[in-house]
Amino acid sequence: MRNTKAMMDDLFDFLFTVLVAFFALLFIHAALVKSIDDRNQNSLTEMTSVNQIATQIVDQQKHFEQGNDPLLGFKEQMNQKKITLPLKAAKPEGTVSTEGFQDE
Repeated sequence: MRNTKAMMDDLFDFLFTVLVAFFALLFIHAALVKSIDDRNQNSLTEMTSVNQIATQIVDQQKHFEQGNDPLLGFKEQMNQKKITLPLKAAKPEGTVSTEGFQDE
């Protein structure tokens, strides 16, 4: 009888250890997967932002190489949508101008 009691005690110790290890691994896995998903989402957001900026730079470079004003397309979009933002372009002399924008 004494041997049976020790075997049962060892069995319950083993089951307790297995359950604690299982739930610990489950918790660690969930924490890591959540962290990785958040990092992936942040990376995709940053990548989209960088791609948009790169596209805008390429478009401005094309306008610049053709001798056009790089902000011309932006001004046209603002005029089409009738947006009046206080966008100011600095001139080489250091003065500020709001040419090309209409207040309606």
